[in-house]
Amino acid sequence: MRLESAQDDRRARFEMTPMMDVVFLLLVYFIYAVLSMSANNAVKVDLPSASGARDPAKTPTVIALDSENVLTFEKRLVTLEEVVQTALARWRDGGHPVLIAADRKADVGEAVRLLSELRKAGVTAVSFQVRGE
Repeated sequence: MRLESAQDDRRARFEMTPMMDVVFLLLVYFIYAVLSMSANNAVKVDLPSASGARDPAKTPTVIALDSENVLTFEKRLVTLEEVVQTALARWRDGGHPVLIAADRKADVGEAVRLLSELRKAGVTAVSFQVRGE
């Protein structure tokens, strides 16, 4: 007579818990990596608060004016004439609107001068970038 033992009935088991732990750790790592890589602008500006609607149809041309009244476009310093010509070319090419991201400590005169030069050049869709309330 043969007795049954617990060893005869054992089969290899595939444990899912360690694999799920690794998958969740990878997911958290990649989410953190993507969020830390996305930077809005290279120039830090303290935007004023306001409310309004945004047109997501076209990618805007963002011009940054920092607290020391220095113009920056696509992470490089530019002059007023260069940025106006670049914005005008993008406006004519695809109708890309222009956003002026001016620091709240920047001179209002410089921001208005930039706005005026863009309007004189023919760019009609110009607005100031603000933080939502």
